[in-house]
Amino acid sequence: MWWLYREGVGFIKNNLNALKDNHDKIKVIFTSVLSKKMLLRNIGITDLEDYYFIIDKNNIYKLSNNKSIYPLVLYLSNGTIKKAEFQSPNTPNVMYSLEKHLSQ
Repeated sequence: MWWLYREGVGFIKNNLNALKDNHDKIKVIFTSVLSKKMLLRNIGITDLEDYYFIIDKNNIYKLSNNKSIYPLVLYLSNGTIKKAEFQSPNTPNVMYSLEKHLSQ
């Protein structure tokens, strides 16, 4: 799964309403999903579409590097990537920064 469980899924669970309210500005895309049912259970929701979350069934967005297990946060401006950050043990504040961005 694109989102690392401890940080990524925890972030999603803690920010479900903010993510839903900002669905026009923030997209959550899951890649390498082995079980949609398990994903839903882990997040604690019954339908991804209620929150505008997307499963990348063809793994179009899956990265082919050793960081692909970590959540990736892309900041865009007019369709151009301005900043890209992986949440990993070496970059522990990525989700915190995104949470601050959501609350603005």
